[in-house]
Amino acid sequence: QEFLEQFHLEGEPKYLARVQELNRPERNTLSVSFVDVEAWNTQLANTIQDEYYRVFPYLCRAVRNYGRDNGQLPAKKEYYVAFDEVAARHKIRDLLTQKIGSLLRVSGQVVRTHPVHPELVNGTFQCLECQAVIRDVEQQ
Repeated sequence: QEFLEQFHLEGEPKYLARVQELNRPERNTLSVSFVDVEAWNTQLANTIQDEYYRVFPYLCRAVRNYGRDNGQLPAKKEYYVAFDEVAARHKIRDLLTQKIGSLLRVSGQVVRTHPVHPELVNGTFQCLECQAVIRDVEQQ
């Protein structure tokens, strides 16, 4: 929250207008430049990058608190933070388990896609002769 309050561009809070846009019903994610975070506090940037999974809830709470203080955001709505301009890029094939939980920028190529086929898990059937309804028939 301190970053959002104190990071200014040309004398104006850079992220205030973006936070105020979160009032719109379809918006709930604040996009923050990772370059700005690095310029403001390298220790914070390193913590976010190395322990993203652990600090993510606190980052989202900071967006919510900053929005309530400065953007009159509704209290019931959930808010999220996203980072762009993350410098380190990793290829999908080079990802290792050591990177789980850290903030990553991933590059790769989609070579094949398949349509999604719905799967029936439980079904309800009606007998055509006696009209009896049988519910929750598990499908294989």
